[in-house]
Amino acid sequence: MINLWRRAVLIVVCVVPSLAVNAGWWEVWQAGMEFDLNSAREHALATIAADPNSADAVAAASWWLANIEDLPEPEEVLTAVDNGRDPELGFILERVAARLGARPPAGALTTAELAGTFGVFSALDLDRNVVPPDSELPPLGTTWSDPAVPFHLLMRTADAWHGPPRAMMADGVFLVSWTLDAAAEMNGWMVVEARGGYNLELDGRPVDRRRNCGQVDPGAAWYRLRLAQGLHRLRLEVASPDGPEVRLSLLDDQGRPIKGVTRIDQADGGWANSEITAALPPASAELSQRLEAENASAPEFLLAAQLARVRSDPAGEYRWIERSRGVDTEDPWAALALARHFITTDGGVPGAERARYIGQLLRAASTIPGSRLFERSVAMREGRGEDAEKILDQLVADHPDDSRVLRIWVRESVRRGWVREAEEGLAQLEADLPGSLAVTDLRLEVLASLERWRERDSLLRALAVATPVETRWIGQMASSCLVGEAAAATASLAPEVMDPDLDVQLVTLLLENGDIGTAGAELKLARERWGDLRVFDELGLLLAGDNHEALLATLAGALDRDPSNLQLLTLSWRNGTEPFFAPFAVESSDFIGKYRDLGEDVDAVLLLDQAVERIFVDGSSLYYYHGLTRANTPVGARRASVLQPLPDAHILNIRILKPDGGVVVPSDIQPGQGGITLSDVDPGDIVEEEYVAWVGPTGASRDGHLPPYIYRFADPDRAFGLSEYILLVPPEVDIQVDGNFEGLERSEKEWQDLRMLYWRAENVPPMPTEPFAPPAQDLMPWLNYGFGVSWQDVGDAVRDRVLPALRSSPELREWTREVLVGETPEEQLDSLVEALVETVERGNGEISVADTAGESFGRRRGNRLGIVAAVLVEAGWDVDLILTRPWTDRDQRLQVPTLDAFPVALLRVALDGDEIWFDSREERRGVGSIHALFQGSDGLVLPLSDSRLPVVRIETLPTFPNPDLVDELAVRATVAADGGVNIAFTMPLRGGQATRLLERLESVPEDQVGMVYRQMALSMFPGADTVDGEVEKTEDGATIRLEITVPGGCDAEDGELVCRSLILANPVVPTLARLPERTYPLMLRVPIERRIQLDLVPPPGWEPKKRKPRQMDAEWGSVSETLEMVGASLQSVLHISLPAQTVPPTDYRVFARFCQAIDELTTRPPRLERIESRPPTQ
Repeated sequence: MINLWRRAVLIVVCVVPSLAVNAGWWEVWQAGMEFDLNSAREHALATIAADPNSADAVAAASWWLANIEDLPEPEEVLTAVDNGRDPELGFILERVAARLGARPPAGALTTAELAGTFGVFSALDLDRNVVPPDSELPPLGTTWSDPAVPFHLLMRTADAWHGPPRAMMADGVFLVSWTLDAAAEMNGWMVVEARGGYNLELDGRPVDRRRNCGQVDPGAAWYRLRLAQGLHRLRLEVASPDGPEVRLSLLDDQGRPIKGVTRIDQADGGWANSEITAALPPASAELSQRLEAENASAPEFLLAAQLARVRSDPAGEYRWIERSRGVDTEDPWAALALARHFITTDGGVPGAERARYIGQLLRAASTIPGSRLFERSVAMREGRGEDAEKILDQLVADHPDDSRVLRIWVRESVRRGWVREAEEGLAQLEADLPGSLAVTDLRLEVLASLERWRERDSLLRALAVATPVETRWIGQMASSCLVGEAAAATASLAPEVMDPDLDVQLVTLLLENGDIGTAGAELKLARERWGDLRVFDELGLLLAGDNHEALLATLAGALDRDPSNLQLLTLSWRNGTEPFFAPFAVESSDFIGKYRDLGEDVDAVLLLDQAVERIFVDGSSLYYYHGLTRANTPVGARRASVLQPLPDAHILNIRILKPDGGVVVPSDIQPGQGGITLSDVDPGDIVEEEYVAWVGPTGASRDGHLPPYIYRFADPDRAFGLSEYILLVPPEVDIQVDGNFEGLERSEKEWQDLRMLYWRAENVPPMPTEPFAPPAQDLMPWLNYGFGVSWQDVGDAVRDRVLPALRSSPELREWTREVLVGETPEEQLDSLVEALVETVERGNGEISVADTAGESFGRRRGNRLGIVAAVLVEAGWDVDLILTRPWTDRDQRLQVPTLDAFPVALLRVALDGDEIWFDSREERRGVGSIHALFQGSDGLVLPLSDSRLPVVRIETLPTFPNPDLVDELAVRATVAADGGVNIAFTMPLRGGQATRLLERLESVPEDQVGMVYRQMALSMFPGADTVDGEVEKTEDGATIRLEITVPGGCDAEDGELVCRSLILANPVVPTLARLPERTYPLMLRVPIERRIQLDLVPPPGWEPKKRKPRQMDAEWGSVSETLEMVGASLQSVLHISLPAQTVPPTDYRVFARFCQAIDELTTRPPRLERIESRPPTQ
């Protein structure tokens, strides 16, 4: 190795004079993308050596780190410069050395204190100061005992990344901390690399807070640091739903480890003076300041983008790339940089719009040879295998010696079954890149694909004795039956690593290797070091093996610590313990016979619908379900074949019972697979489903329980034989129960030291339905229960999932700058929503927690409400998420909080005191309004801008004008003497009506549009003859205009013309009052408002017959009319109004008579009389 380094120094000395003038990061990147890795390597060495304090040197080193597996002598960069270097350059070079030496980077703190769990939520509680001060932490050395009890332990990792190990992972916040002793005053840098979010404190003072590191905030944050002589305390509160991790490095001004600062265990306070400021390292700071102050070239902006990429700062990278594209929109290098940015930050298959844009960028960069690598990557990601093959074949033909192409080609050769080509490619790689770990990985992969296990085992044995051992090989050794080698390799890490996950791995490997004694000793040490982790109980069971007494004793101890552990319980049941549900189990054959004749007139019968739930004091529970469904018809067979067990359920029994006594047991059901669809279910079959599932508590560190779902005892589509729910509750748990228990048998008693609550319904027919009735789920008997949960907890549970989904993206931020414009807050919101509707399709939901706002915007589909919320939160608005429900449900189901009580999401936003409501379903009409269905309802207010604010219930949502709900139409009817009528019809449409009409017209050929207009005319004016139409788009929808001729539209009767074709009001009785009586209330969820204008123009010698305006006013609604002569015509404006209301069944007959009276008034035809027929005026 020393000879290699000497050779590297000689190379640098020789290369620098010839390349120093022209070498820079730009040349490095160009050479790399032109498949000239050798020149790129030489340029990188020369750039670093020429000016190690420059931004170019930092970027060149980052290129080296990114391509380390493709360089023949990657260690040579470590001697390219000695002193006088930028600290960020030193930071990167230390990571190069760490990669090559299989060790943590120098300067990174490998040992840290870890404490937790604090709080309940991984996103929400990071802003709530849930981590106590040092004086209130448990003493260092406090082991893990329960998720609700904080631990405080010292850990040391192989890569200096610190966070909760898998064995201790739970929702909430963790504390990573260090007490440092500075022997003398030091000045330098601190770098925090993070995944997730963190709050940074130094010596008791808050310093910084970062969220979504590497996705929104930079993944590597730099701080200028001064520590006075003495003790100092660093604390990082970390949290992330995916598991937080941080790595902290202390560096001098050269990027080397700071000397004279050591970690100690003391944490008693009395900290020395210190100063810390977030700052970019010098080269990056100088470049950024210069580019902000003056115009620059495209390569300089791309250099700044590369430095942002080094710090895992996607927002900064995107901004600098866009600045570069602003200089030259045709620059292929900027297009390639942006395509690379999108490909690496999308995180998965992008939406169609993003995919098209990436393709456009890559076509713009097609003059750069390296763009083909990205093209192939995109083709593979999008499933375009044939395109990917063509691109690869061309790459191999054009650049057969490039190691990046060779690695891809070797894998593809194996896939195609071309063994010789794969071997030749591997041989070339091993010759070009001796000692490369990536090539070794590829060799192992190829040997496994070709099933050459003996050669693979030999190679793994050689790797097992390498020093230091690469952790990446250990799993492959174990999977290749080299368990002894894997265990020895794991044990070799023990002196350098203190981590429960490593101890779990070691004990597991020792057990697999048959070394029971050593495994037992290591497990005992691990328990003493870390506490009674659940995974240790599982290892203890494996250790007990065939020793039945030891197994039972170990199992009893494990269940005492974790009594609801389903995996442990199923083992206990197999060893003779009676399951909790056994006393209530139903024998299928006897039960089927009892209900043989039930429900033969329906598609399906749920003969048995039984649930038994055992609740534990921590809020967890075990849920047992047994169902028997008989299919009577093909429709019923399809319904019976679809099963929905709870997630990760332990299946006890799923089978199909045939009428002839045959039994079909599906063979392809996997544990925990979720939804199950059975084949071979025919009419007459009975499907049996039996499972038990674990239901978690509402928080790992908080006792509380919510049921898996609201249990219902009836169904509109099925008859029920026996439906029962049995709840087993510890006496110390104060369970709250809510529901509709009408028609249910209820009981409560003590049972085996538990409270047994029992609900039962038998021989329940399908629930009848009625139009305009309340939702079926509110009418049938139902049950809800829980304990230890408030509406604040429910809101926080939702908020904890929503807040991470508000993550923006650089692209979304750039778009926001252009569209969030206007003089007033309402104008700004209206501008934003208008642009959003034009840019992002509606998708499947208005708000999504599965996708972030930035991801949804990148796909241009769905999550509109989430995008608006994310934009406004970032822009500094006050944003509240309002969870609500239809006004008809207001004040109901409040006794027991549930997650599904308020299923509808709205926004309430404010800026400078101006409050605006927003309903994204209504698009632009939803700015400053919400749908009438939710006006006046109640809801939960979830503050998003400041998550420290509490969740509160809003008792009454505001009301707004509802012009969109007013059905308007205007008709000018010119009547001829023969009764024919020429009609000019105008009707404005808004919202979904307008959208559907426009889509319908756009979907038909142009020569068939007239037919659409004719169909519309005939639906309103039977007998219409000629029809001409047009549709005009308006700001809030569309307006349809029709010119219609109706021969015989008015009939001659008793000397009058009776114009029945001009009855424009639709009757309400067929819609609202067609039933003779009602069982359930009639709910008019949204008001009915109609405004009908008729301008009646009589023929010469005729005039409208005199009458009084139609008027009626009742508690259910009103009819009013204004009449006015406009010239020779009579203008009638008829208003029909029925407010949103609930009509009890007892009032239905009166309401029906009211509807009949409305129809009698509104369906009177206009009449004309001859002028001469009037009596002479006196």
